[in-house]
Amino acid sequence: MEALSPAAIARIGDFDEPAAISSTAWAFAKLQFINGTLMSSIAAPALPLLSEFGSKELSRTSWAFAALAMWAETLLTSIAAASIRLIAEFSGQELSATAWAMAKLSMDD
Repeated sequence: MEALSPAAIARIGDFDEPAAISSTAWAFAKLQFINGTLMSSIAAPALPLLSEFGSKELSRTSWAFAALAMWAETLLTSIAAASIRLIAEFSGQELSATAWAMAKLSMDD
């Protein structure tokens, strides 16, 4: 993973689809690969695209940051607000994963 992360960091800025961003975050978190630079590089392109994120992407992204105990305040508070707006679209699994992530990161919203 150490060898893959610089390549991922270099490419993440080119990601223009929510699924690509959230899946990348999820994959690294699933592997428990903790790299602050990598997660910051994921947060940067996610923010301007959050209005395009659906429930799946919001859930995966919040879960990834929480699973790695990575606090990205602007991103996570924006995800919380977007999740509230889209709450009716969340599946049970997406809702529970997002709630778990927000609780793990001690977010009150």
